[in-house]
Amino acid sequence: MTSTRQWQDKYGSYQLVCHENYIEAKVVGSIGEDITARFNKDITTLAISFSGRPFGYLADLRASEGYTEFALRNIIRGYKSCLELGCVIDAMMISSPLVKSQMQTINDALDIPIPLEVRIFDDHTTAVAFIQKIIRKAADA
Repeated sequence: MTSTRQWQDKYGSYQLVCHENYIEAKVVGSIGEDITARFNKDITTLAISFSGRPFGYLADLRASEGYTEFALRNIIRGYKSCLELGCVIDAMMISSPLVKSQMQTINDALDIPIPLEVRIFDDHTTAVAFIQKIIRKAADA
């Protein structure tokens, strides 16, 4: 069940890949309102494809330069939709202090119970293993 969505404008881009039980995003550049509006549509479509089964989300934000204020509102809306559709865990790879701070803002706005520091990883393999572990626990519950 691999499906891919991507889009870009002159400031940034994203690529979403839907794996068996998680969605992976790679975000590059500066992210504004237009790109996040499109992102929300794409990620919601992918989240619906899990048909209510628990799934995870992995964001590679190492090439992201941050989000505008309007984009942050869109990201929070999209994140909320994914939580409602069965997302049980997210993990991310972040290199920018600005992006980390923005993700903390999102974390706080949505009252995510697992601290952001626990969900940030340096490498893809470890992040995916973390996501898989949480999804297995949710599926067994």
